[in-house]
Amino acid sequence: MKRAAVVLLYHRIVDDPPELPDYSPGGITVRRDAFDAQMAFLRRHYRLTSLPDIVGTIAGGGRLTDRLCAVTFDDGWRDNYTHAFPILLKHRVPCTIFLTPSFIEATEWDWHIRFKHLVSHLVQCYRNLRGTAADRAAIAAAFRREGLDAAFALPLQELRRLLKRKASELQAAPPAERERVIGVLESWRRVDGFEEPRHFMTWDELREMEAAGVQFGAHTMTHPHLHRCDAATADAEIRGSREAIARHVDRPCPLFAYPYGKHTPQIRELVAKAGFVAAFTTKCGHIRAGADLLRLNRIDIHDEVAPSLAGFACRVLHFMGSY
Repeated sequence: MKRAAVVLLYHRIVDDPPELPDYSPGGITVRRDAFDAQMAFLRRHYRLTSLPDIVGTIAGGGRLTDRLCAVTFDDGWRDNYTHAFPILLKHRVPCTIFLTPSFIEATEWDWHIRFKHLVSHLVQCYRNLRGTAADRAAIAAAFRREGLDAAFALPLQELRRLLKRKASELQAAPPAERERVIGVLESWRRVDGFEEPRHFMTWDELREMEAAGVQFGAHTMTHPHLHRCDAATADAEIRGSREAIARHVDRPCPLFAYPYGKHTPQIRELVAKAGFVAAFTTKCGHIRAGADLLRLNRIDIHDEVAPSLAGFACRVLHFMGSY
């Protein structure tokens, strides 16, 4: 960490045992007590700073000081406000959240994410005896018709694998078939007893966080795989997210995070043309002077790679094989 910065990537902070009223794919959750301990550890051992300060130093050709650390979140999950925000305030940790406006506004999701959330939500409603017996029987029949009935008996890890496999099958299907399946699932989550909770923050909650010093960057409008989009769609996703955030918060920072960490030279060019100063990947590693501002590293943190505080310490130091 001599003259180096580490940027940490989080997604969700959940209770222990985990709250999973929706689908949380592997690799995005950290227990609330673990997050509290991690922030206390960073406060003791690192020089916590804001992400724009790190980017500004690199952009200006300056020299990074030792053991710099910045904390980021992706997507805008509601538990960033309910669970993470109080802990960040408690330990005085600066934070940047990369937002996907369609999630905040509950308009449009990337269909992969939406499909997995809907299936998992309905499975948990069924298991918890939500709704009437007739409704549960009807859901079971609908899942059977769609080849999803195995989901009712699977533990979480196996459910994730099933949903990944089914999403791959739908990816190969015509768009109309994907829309039909999503439509079937959407119709059930509106039935009494099966209503879906709010997954993401509101603009009012974001403004409250902003007033306390949290900063916001962009993460596209709908969280697509940008490298699979045509140029016009990718440009609209990138520019649209920056414009939407600017309409709702006072000080949006000109930073971008690639969904799934995926990018190409063409995507990086679109990001630069949209006015972003820097963009972040999900490639693990530290950041040093002279780094490519459109391909900056972040180290992702979740319970599977940092199951203990010692594991977290090694992860932050990028000792990838030592735990």
